[in-house]
Amino acid sequence: MKNNSYISYQEDFNPRTVNLSVEAFFIETTNEAIFTMATAHGNIEFLGTEFNIKTISDQVAVDVKNGLVQLKTKYKKGKVKKAIKAV
Repeated sequence: MKNNSYISYQEDFNPRTVNLSVEAFFIETTNEAIFTMATAHGNIEFLGTEFNIKTISDQVAVDVKNGLVQLKTKYKKGKVKKAIKAV
């Protein structure tokens, strides 16, 4: 995680959702259930992958290193295999 980054989640991790502010790199290795990353700009669903997510001002940037994520913002929705920016 970068400086000033913040994550939070339910103690029992149910639902499997992490709230993120600023930037962090994640590796999801299990496919038990959908794991959702919630940001101020939209949600990203882990689909067995490694990716970096950065939220700044009015945008979110997702840099997929391996695998696939589902990006859902008020402007874009779709599966992502490579870097994408949503404004």
